[in-house]
Amino acid sequence: SLTYWVLASYKKFFFAAFGDAVMRFSILGCALLGGLAGSGDWRFIAAGAVAGGALKLLLHLVVLGRQRLRLYHPSLDLRDAHLRDFILLVLPLLVGIGVSFLRDAVTTYVLTGGENLPMYFSYGRAIVDGVGFLIPMSLSIALLPYLCDLAASNDRDQAGHLLTQTIRMVVWFFVPLSIVLAAAALPTCMFGYGGRELKVSDGAHIAMVVQLFCIQLPFVAME
Repeated sequence: SLTYWVLASYKKFFFAAFGDAVMRFSILGCALLGGLAGSGDWRFIAAGAVAGGALKLLLHLVVLGRQRLRLYHPSLDLRDAHLRDFILLVLPLLVGIGVSFLRDAVTTYVLTGGENLPMYFSYGRAIVDGVGFLIPMSLSIALLPYLCDLAASNDRDQAGHLLTQTIRMVVWFFVPLSIVLAAAALPTCMFGYGGRELKVSDGAHIAMVVQLFCIQLPFVAME
């Protein structure tokens, strides 16, 4: 993950993402080998994860090159102003993570109070998360180095213009998409989970979860 973001900061998006693809294909390949061997042993997947992680790191290091790698020296100096600024930025993130854990605990407690509620929630949320994660995540990765450049040069006008245009693009895309997905929630659920011999009544409950999460989809995308 660290080398991924370092490459992204150098605007080497393709190689950063390609390293992730290499790791996933390695896991998939070893899993297929395990299946062909007829053993189904979990150690095939573990070996694929280790080999894929090593290949990903090696690829990222090669792309960074010797000149860039020489600039990085592991150290921990609490007197460093950048490290202190980093710690101050991390503190509110840790609070947010704590709130997220509390939210998940409350959600889990509520879901255990009814039959099939965990299934309805997880299936419905998976559909909306799948739609709402890919595009905003890709945008955030691509925008980060440019926003850092603008912040370093203290160009607030250009940074504001870039953020405004990005937010407008996200709103114009996700608001109609949320409406369409909410309207087509039931057929989408029946199509996506029909292979699991899903009952129409269960599909209706999952569709209700999809519709509720569609309400927050544009706001999550902007955030």
